[in-house]
Amino acid sequence: MTRSSNGVAGLVSVDPVIAAFAAGLDADAREFFEERSVIVVYEEGLSRNEVERMA
Repeated sequence: MTRSSNGVAGLVSVDPVIAAFAAGLDADAREFFEERSVIVVYEEGLSRNEVERMA
C-alpha cells in the first residue's frame, strides 16, 4: 500500500498498464476504482490482477 499526496492509502497495481491507467484518474475516480477492485477481490475470490483487468 502507498499513501498519496492527499494522505489516502492506495494499492499499487503490479500490471504497469493498469498502474498507468489508475495514476491518470482524479482522486475520486481512483478511490472508486480501488474500492470496487478490493470488494470484488474479497467477494469473488479473484486475484487483484484479474479484477483490475475487468475494470
